[in-house]
Amino acid sequence: MRPLLDAVRHLGRVVVVGLGTKTTTFSNGSLIRKSVELRGSYGASKNEYRQVLGFIAEGRITPIVEEIPFADLNKGLDRLRHGKVRGRLVTRPGD
Repeated sequence: MRPLLDAVRHLGRVVVVGLGTKTTTFSNGSLIRKSVELRGSYGASKNEYRQVLGFIAEGRITPIVEEIPFADLNKGLDRLRHGKVRGRLVTRPGD
């Protein structure tokens, strides 16, 4: 969480989406000093997804995506369970 709080601007907002990890830690000082709003969300609206995809297309943000072979799917799920995945983990059935 610390890199997010370091990157967000004064009076910015950090939204934690999904249930990737059970717990997280951050510096109260960074949160308070920058007057950051911290929110949780299960997901996004269609319009928010469109906006994010636009940001990706414009190069304003770069998603973190790791592709694994389909044969390693169970290993990948185990990594997810233990919070060992950064970003999104994807696979392609049939590969």
